[in-house]
Amino acid sequence: MKTVVWGPGVKVTGVQHFDLEKTLFCGQAFRWTAERTRFFGVARGRALEAWQEEDSIFLSPCTLKEFDEIWQEYFDLKRDYGRLQSEARAFVGDEILPDIHILRQPLFETLITFILSANNHIPRIRGLVERLAERAGKPIPDWPGAYDFPGPEDLAGLSEAELRSLGCGYRAPFLAETAQRVMEGCLEGVGELPYDEAKKRLMALPGVGDKVADCTLLYGAGCMEAFPVDVWVHRALKERWGVEGSRPKLALEARKRFGVHGGYLQQVLFYESRQAGGKGA
Repeated sequence: MKTVVWGPGVKVTGVQHFDLEKTLFCGQAFRWTAERTRFFGVARGRALEAWQEEDSIFLSPCTLKEFDEIWQEYFDLKRDYGRLQSEARAFVGDEILPDIHILRQPLFETLITFILSANNHIPRIRGLVERLAERAGKPIPDWPGAYDFPGPEDLAGLSEAELRSLGCGYRAPFLAETAQRVMEGCLEGVGELPYDEAKKRLMALPGVGDKVADCTLLYGAGCMEAFPVDVWVHRALKERWGVEGSRPKLALEARKRFGVHGGYLQQVLFYESRQAGGKGA
Protein backbone atom coordinates (compact mmCIF):
# COMPACT_ATOMS: atom_id res chain seq x y z
CA MET A 1 0.00 0.00 0.00
CA LYS A 2 1.36 3.40 -1.01
CA THR A 3 0.02 6.82 -0.03
CA VAL A 4 0.66 9.99 -2.04
CA VAL A 5 -0.67 13.54 -2.08
CA TRP A 6 -3.23 13.93 -4.83
CA GLY A 7 -4.79 17.33 -5.59
CA PRO A 8 -6.79 18.38 -2.50
CA GLY A 9 -6.46 14.98 -0.90
CA VAL A 10 -4.70 11.66 -0.71
CA LYS A 11 -4.53 8.72 -3.09
CA VAL A 12 -3.88 5.29 -1.60
CA THR A 13 -2.76 2.64 -4.09
CA GLY A 14 -2.26 -1.10 -3.78
CA VAL A 15 -5.25 -1.58 -1.45
CA GLN A 16 -6.18 -5.27 -1.41
CA HIS A 17 -9.38 -7.05 -0.36
CA PHE A 18 -11.27 -3.80 0.11
CA ASP A 19 -14.54 -2.75 -1.48
CA LEU A 20 -15.28 0.78 -0.28
CA GLU A 21 -18.98 0.76 -1.13
CA LYS A 22 -19.71 -2.61 0.47
CA THR A 23 -17.77 -1.62 3.58
CA LEU A 24 -19.59 1.68 4.05
CA PHE A 25 -23.10 0.35 3.43
CA CYS A 26 -23.12 -3.07 5.08
CA GLY A 27 -24.75 -1.95 8.32
CA GLN A 28 -21.69 -0.91 10.32
CA ALA A 29 -21.99 2.87 10.01
CA PHE A 30 -24.81 5.33 9.50
CA ARG A 31 -23.08 8.57 8.48
CA TRP A 32 -22.32 7.87 4.83
CA THR A 33 -24.31 8.78 1.74
CA ALA A 34 -23.71 7.90 -1.90
CA GLU A 35 -23.85 9.92 -5.09
CA ARG A 36 -23.16 7.55 -7.95
CA THR A 37 -19.68 6.18 -7.31
CA ARG A 38 -18.68 8.78 -4.70
CA PHE A 39 -19.36 8.61 -0.99
CA PHE A 40 -19.68 11.37 1.58
CA GLY A 41 -19.32 10.92 5.31
CA VAL A 42 -18.31 12.43 8.65
CA ALA A 43 -16.12 10.90 11.32
CA ARG A 44 -13.96 12.23 14.15
CA GLY A 45 -14.68 15.85 13.34
CA ARG A 46 -13.81 15.52 9.65
CA ALA A 47 -16.00 15.44 6.55
CA LEU A 48 -14.74 13.33 3.67
CA GLU A 49 -15.48 12.52 0.05
CA ALA A 50 -14.17 9.08 -0.91
CA TRP A 51 -14.21 6.93 -4.02
CA GLN A 52 -12.43 3.90 -5.42
CA GLU A 53 -10.85 3.03 -8.75
CA GLU A 54 -9.68 -0.60 -8.88
CA ASP A 55 -7.04 -0.97 -6.11
CA SER A 56 -6.81 2.77 -5.39
CA ILE A 57 -8.93 4.88 -3.07
CA PHE A 58 -9.16 8.66 -3.15
CA LEU A 59 -9.88 10.74 -0.03
CA SER A 60 -10.64 14.47 -0.16
CA PRO A 61 -10.07 16.81 1.54
CA CYS A 62 -7.33 14.96 3.35
CA THR A 63 -3.67 15.47 4.20
CA LEU A 64 -1.11 12.74 4.73
CA LYS A 65 -1.18 13.60 8.43
CA GLU A 66 -4.98 13.20 8.60
CA PHE A 67 -4.76 9.93 6.71
CA ASP A 68 -2.19 8.58 9.16
CA GLU A 69 -4.05 9.84 12.23
CA ILE A 70 -7.69 9.23 11.23
CA TRP A 71 -8.61 7.46 8.02
CA GLN A 72 -6.03 4.66 7.92
CA GLU A 73 -7.40 3.35 11.21
CA TYR A 74 -11.01 4.20 10.39
CA PHE A 75 -10.93 2.05 7.23
CA ASP A 76 -8.73 -0.58 8.95
CA LEU A 77 -6.20 -0.52 6.12
CA LYS A 78 -3.30 -2.09 8.02
CA ARG A 79 -5.01 -5.42 8.73
CA ASP A 80 -4.34 -8.43 6.47
CA TYR A 81 -7.82 -9.17 5.15
CA GLY A 82 -6.45 -11.76 2.77
CA ARG A 83 -5.55 -13.84 5.81
CA LEU A 84 -8.96 -13.22 7.38
CA GLN A 85 -10.65 -14.39 4.18
CA SER A 86 -8.54 -17.55 4.20
CA GLU A 87 -9.56 -18.22 7.80
CA ALA A 88 -13.22 -17.61 6.97
CA ARG A 89 -13.14 -20.09 4.08
CA ALA A 90 -12.37 -22.83 6.57
CA PHE A 91 -15.97 -22.33 7.73
CA VAL A 92 -17.87 -21.20 4.63
CA GLY A 93 -16.08 -23.27 1.99
CA ASP A 94 -14.49 -22.17 -1.27
CA GLU A 95 -16.60 -19.07 -1.76
CA ILE A 96 -15.79 -15.66 -3.16
CA LEU A 97 -16.13 -13.52 -0.06
CA PRO A 98 -17.12 -9.84 -0.13
CA ASP A 99 -14.15 -7.51 0.34
CA ILE A 100 -15.50 -5.89 3.49
CA HIS A 101 -13.36 -4.22 6.15
CA ILE A 102 -14.46 -3.71 9.74
CA LEU A 103 -14.62 0.05 10.30
CA ARG A 104 -13.05 1.49 13.44
CA GLN A 105 -15.49 4.20 14.48
CA PRO A 106 -15.53 6.52 17.50
CA LEU A 107 -16.62 4.45 20.50
CA PHE A 108 -19.28 6.80 21.88
CA GLU A 109 -20.80 7.40 18.45
CA THR A 110 -20.95 3.65 17.82
CA LEU A 111 -22.60 3.03 21.17
CA ILE A 112 -25.31 5.66 20.63
CA THR A 113 -26.04 4.79 17.01
CA PHE A 114 -26.50 1.12 17.85
CA ILE A 115 -28.79 1.98 20.74
CA LEU A 116 -30.82 3.77 18.07
CA SER A 117 -30.62 0.69 15.83
CA ALA A 118 -32.72 -1.46 18.19
CA ASN A 119 -36.00 -2.46 16.50
CA ASN A 120 -35.16 -0.13 13.64
CA HIS A 121 -34.05 -0.22 10.01
CA ILE A 122 -31.02 1.32 8.35
CA PRO A 123 -32.59 4.24 6.40
CA ARG A 124 -34.46 5.40 9.50
CA ILE A 125 -31.36 5.04 11.70
CA ARG A 126 -29.42 7.24 9.27
CA GLY A 127 -32.11 9.90 9.52
CA LEU A 128 -32.09 9.80 13.32
CA VAL A 129 -28.32 10.06 13.47
CA GLU A 130 -28.24 13.03 11.10
CA ARG A 131 -30.92 14.87 13.06
CA LEU A 132 -28.99 14.30 16.28
CA ALA A 133 -25.83 15.65 14.66
CA GLU A 134 -27.61 18.72 13.31
CA ARG A 135 -29.24 19.45 16.66
CA ALA A 136 -26.31 18.87 19.01
CA GLY A 137 -23.13 18.32 16.98
CA LYS A 138 -20.54 20.90 16.05
CA PRO A 139 -20.43 22.21 12.45
CA ILE A 140 -17.59 20.88 10.32
CA PRO A 141 -15.38 23.79 9.17
CA ASP A 142 -15.37 24.44 5.42
CA TRP A 143 -18.10 21.87 4.75
CA PRO A 144 -21.53 23.57 4.86
CA GLY A 145 -24.32 21.41 6.23
CA ALA A 146 -22.01 18.81 7.81
CA TYR A 147 -21.95 18.24 11.56
CA ASP A 148 -19.81 16.11 13.79
CA PHE A 149 -21.58 13.55 15.93
CA PRO A 150 -22.40 15.06 19.34
CA GLY A 151 -20.16 14.22 22.26
CA PRO A 152 -21.58 12.90 25.53
CA GLU A 153 -21.79 16.38 27.05
CA ASP A 154 -23.71 17.64 23.99
CA LEU A 155 -26.14 14.72 24.04
CA ALA A 156 -26.65 14.91 27.80
CA GLY A 157 -27.66 18.54 27.31
CA LEU A 158 -30.75 17.55 25.31
CA SER A 159 -33.98 16.94 27.17
CA GLU A 160 -36.00 13.78 26.72
CA ALA A 161 -38.66 15.86 24.97
CA GLU A 162 -36.08 17.19 22.48
CA LEU A 163 -34.80 13.67 21.78
CA ARG A 164 -38.33 12.42 21.21
CA SER A 165 -39.01 15.33 18.86
CA LEU A 166 -36.09 14.10 16.73
CA GLY A 167 -37.75 10.69 16.44
CA CYS A 168 -35.79 8.76 19.08
CA GLY A 169 -39.02 7.48 20.65
CA TYR A 170 -38.67 5.12 23.61
CA ARG A 171 -34.88 5.23 23.21
CA ALA A 172 -34.76 8.91 24.27
CA PRO A 173 -34.22 8.31 28.02
CA PHE A 174 -31.62 5.64 27.21
CA LEU A 175 -29.57 8.14 25.21
CA ALA A 176 -29.66 10.87 27.85
CA GLU A 177 -28.75 8.55 30.72
CA THR A 178 -26.04 6.74 28.77
CA ALA A 179 -24.47 10.06 27.78
CA GLN A 180 -24.42 11.08 31.44
CA ARG A 181 -22.82 7.78 32.45
CA VAL A 182 -20.16 8.19 29.75
CA MET A 183 -19.36 11.66 31.10
CA GLU A 184 -18.75 9.96 34.44
CA GLY A 185 -16.16 7.67 32.80
CA CYS A 186 -17.90 4.38 32.10
CA LEU A 187 -16.23 3.97 28.68
CA GLU A 188 -12.70 4.67 29.87
CA GLY A 189 -10.43 1.76 29.07
CA VAL A 190 -13.18 -0.40 27.58
CA GLY A 191 -11.11 -1.12 24.48
CA GLU A 192 -8.29 -2.54 26.62
CA LEU A 193 -10.47 -4.87 28.70
CA PRO A 194 -10.92 -8.59 27.97
CA TYR A 195 -14.00 -9.18 25.81
CA ASP A 196 -16.24 -10.53 28.60
CA GLU A 197 -15.42 -7.68 30.98
CA ALA A 198 -15.88 -5.03 28.30
CA LYS A 199 -19.23 -6.47 27.27
CA LYS A 200 -20.44 -6.66 30.86
CA ARG A 201 -19.59 -2.99 31.41
CA LEU A 202 -21.47 -1.95 28.26
CA MET A 203 -24.52 -4.02 29.11
CA ALA A 204 -24.82 -2.17 32.42
CA LEU A 205 -25.82 0.91 30.40
CA PRO A 206 -29.49 1.66 29.65
CA GLY A 207 -30.64 0.48 26.25
CA VAL A 208 -27.64 -1.80 25.74
CA GLY A 209 -28.42 -5.46 25.27
CA ASP A 210 -26.35 -8.33 23.94
CA LYS A 211 -26.38 -7.28 20.28
CA VAL A 212 -25.79 -3.54 20.89
CA ALA A 213 -22.84 -4.35 23.16
CA ASP A 214 -21.27 -6.64 20.56
CA CYS A 215 -21.79 -4.09 17.77
CA THR A 216 -20.18 -1.39 19.90
CA LEU A 217 -17.17 -3.58 20.67
CA LEU A 218 -16.70 -4.77 17.09
CA TYR A 219 -17.22 -1.49 15.21
CA GLY A 220 -16.12 0.97 17.89
CA ALA A 221 -13.43 -0.77 19.93
CA GLY A 222 -11.89 -3.02 17.28
CA CYS A 223 -12.74 -6.16 19.23
CA MET A 224 -12.75 -8.74 16.42
CA GLU A 225 -13.88 -11.41 18.86
CA ALA A 226 -17.33 -9.82 19.23
CA PHE A 227 -20.06 -11.55 17.20
CA PRO A 228 -23.30 -9.53 16.98
CA VAL A 229 -26.36 -11.64 16.20
CA ASP A 230 -29.44 -10.18 14.54
CA VAL A 231 -32.17 -11.75 12.41
CA TRP A 232 -29.91 -11.95 9.34
CA VAL A 233 -26.98 -13.57 11.14
CA HIS A 234 -29.39 -15.87 12.99
CA ARG A 235 -30.74 -17.02 9.64
CA ALA A 236 -27.25 -17.63 8.26
CA LEU A 237 -26.16 -19.62 11.33
CA LYS A 238 -29.27 -21.79 11.10
CA GLU A 239 -29.08 -22.41 7.35
CA ARG A 240 -25.34 -23.09 7.22
CA TRP A 241 -24.70 -24.95 10.46
CA GLY A 242 -28.07 -25.71 12.03
CA VAL A 243 -27.25 -23.52 15.03
CA GLU A 244 -30.32 -22.13 16.83
CA GLY A 245 -31.23 -20.53 20.14
CA SER A 246 -31.32 -17.12 21.81
CA ARG A 247 -29.03 -14.33 20.66
CA PRO A 248 -26.67 -14.70 23.65
CA LYS A 249 -26.49 -18.47 23.08
CA LEU A 250 -25.83 -18.04 19.37
CA ALA A 251 -23.15 -15.41 19.98
CA LEU A 252 -21.40 -17.66 22.50
CA GLU A 253 -21.55 -20.66 20.16
CA ALA A 254 -20.22 -18.56 17.28
CA ARG A 255 -17.30 -17.30 19.36
CA LYS A 256 -16.42 -20.89 20.28
CA ARG A 257 -16.58 -22.02 16.67
CA PHE A 258 -14.99 -19.09 14.87
CA GLY A 259 -12.42 -17.78 17.34
CA VAL A 260 -10.88 -14.36 17.84
CA HIS A 261 -11.65 -13.10 14.31
CA GLY A 262 -15.28 -14.20 14.35
CA GLY A 263 -16.43 -10.59 14.05
CA TYR A 264 -15.14 -10.48 10.49
CA LEU A 265 -17.00 -13.66 9.58
CA GLN A 266 -20.12 -12.24 11.23
CA GLN A 267 -20.01 -9.24 8.90
CA VAL A 268 -19.61 -11.51 5.88
CA LEU A 269 -22.62 -13.58 6.97
CA PHE A 270 -24.67 -10.44 7.65
CA TYR A 271 -23.87 -8.97 4.23
CA GLU A 272 -24.56 -12.18 2.31
CA SER A 273 -27.75 -12.97 4.21
CA ARG A 274 -29.17 -9.50 3.51
CA GLN A 275 -28.20 -9.75 -0.15
CA ALA A 276 -29.89 -13.14 -0.45
CA GLY A 277 -32.96 -11.79 1.33
CA GLY A 278 -33.17 -8.81 -1.01
CA LYS A 279 -33.68 -6.40 1.86
CA GLY A 280 -32.41 -2.89 2.50
CA ALA A 281 -33.15 -2.93 6.21
